Amino acid sequence: MEILSGLGSLFPLMRPCGAELEGWLAAHATPEPNAETIAAGVSKLTAEERLGVVDAFASGYPDDWRELVIDAGRPEAEEQAVAGALGAALREARTPDQLALELLDDDGDAEEELALAIDGTNLCAAFESDPAMPRRLGALLLSDTLGPLARLHLALAAAA
Repeated sequence: MEILSGLGSLFPLMRPCGAELEGWLAAHATPEPNAETIAAGVSKLTAEERLGVVDAFASGYPDDWRELVIDAGRPEAEEQAVAGALGAALREARTPDQLALELLDDDGDAEEELALAIDGTNLCAAFESDPAMPRRLGALLLSDTLGPLARLHLALAAAA
């Protein structure tokens, strides 16, 4: 099921991470991970880490997870969700964008520069982990000075 394989791309908190795995992910990062690389990464995860990947989605969306399990079967659903999340972790940028770093300097408005340097595709992780984030981002997007630039940056990132 394509939905299960894509969950890790849509829900960043599902993506496996950790001190030991981060080095491996950085060494194997690619925009198009192949099945062998994904399988090698999955084999590095403990049973507890695999359960954590699944639980990151299932605990927040139990009804949706139940439907996916009914359609695919529990073992298959869990395997596909974990493999998809690992694939998303391999596609995730692990180093800052050089252009974004050039925006940061000591002369400008630190909040504005940081907002422009943030990768818009990682914002949903903030929404998932901080319930106040929609209110904070809403205020940022409504500001007269930063709003138009932030909205443009987010639109460009979403279109990429």
